[in-house]
Amino acid sequence: MLLKIEKETAKLAHEHLLVFADAKETMLTWLWVSRAPGQPTTTRTHTCLQDQSGEALRQKLSQIVWSLEEEEAITLTDVITGLKHAFDRNRVSRSFYDRFKAQHEAFAEFIEGLSVASDRAWYRQIG
Repeated sequence: MLLKIEKETAKLAHEHLLVFADAKETMLTWLWVSRAPGQPTTTRTHTCLQDQSGEALRQKLSQIVWSLEEEEAITLTDVITGLKHAFDRNRVSRSFYDRFKAQHEAFAEFIEGLSVASDRAWYRQIG
């Protein structure tokens, strides 16, 4: 249903960000479709529930917020770039795995009692 609404909206405005709320207003779904020339469209969503922390959404929205002083200078390109940064799953996943890798390697420093490097590496994998 959301994608049908998005498809109809695209007839009116090529670039747009849609926000859907459920009937009880306990869930919001933000939907944006990336349309880059020569590339397939990609649908990006973010759903937040009423009882969840809004931190992830706040971080996304910080990419598409400008001050009143900046408002007149904002271009469509600025908005699209902000949306790409906000909703780019690869960037978020890469950031998560980079942090995870650093934590994983830091954990290896705490392993004691195993003198062989391959044993420490094996223990780190299951630890």
